[in-house]
Amino acid sequence: MESYIGSPLTSNAVRVLMLGGGELAKGLVGAFQNLGLEVHVVDRYEGSPAQQVAHFSYTADIDDEKAVLDLVEHVKPAYVVPEIEGVADEALQALHDDSAVTVVPTARACELTSDRKKLREVAESLGLPTTAYKVVETFDALKEAVNELGLPCIIKPDVATSGRGHVLVKDEDQLKDAWDNVRRGKKNSWVVAERFVD
Repeated sequence: MESYIGSPLTSNAVRVLMLGGGELAKGLVGAFQNLGLEVHVVDRYEGSPAQQVAHFSYTADIDDEKAVLDLVEHVKPAYVVPEIEGVADEALQALHDDSAVTVVPTARACELTSDRKKLREVAESLGLPTTAYKVVETFDALKEAVNELGLPCIIKPDVATSGRGHVLVKDEDQLKDAWDNVRRGKKNSWVVAERFVD
């Protein structure tokens, strides 16, 4: 924190911009307000839980680099806190590299935790155990991966989504639907097939 915290809603306020406004963000808003910070929340839709309790709220596509950077320019926060995975990594990196704004957690941490492949590569490079998995780019490769990993298996999209978009496959007949559903609207052409752990 800065050595001096001004009063919210004044010119000397220390501002926090939350990128994402879910239930987790709602709790953080309260904590930041208890510290005397002025809290701004942006989400893709109006009326998110955190927007309802923040000092200021905005609606924008937080996966769009320009939208995030424009909002930072408007709000002039001391801190930017990504609350969801689907945030423009490029904007976070630009803020980290080129401005006085502090991104918490760091831009690199956000990039790693949102990308399933990079996260596993880092974990493995550190010698940390991971669930058995395969990254696949085609449906045929998915069938081979599931055959090797065994059923049940979880098929996950390229970008972490707090469990949304995951498909539990218990039978080989479910694979095609899983492939289609997990890839729908995602950034990359690959998915992760992961051994199910009870």
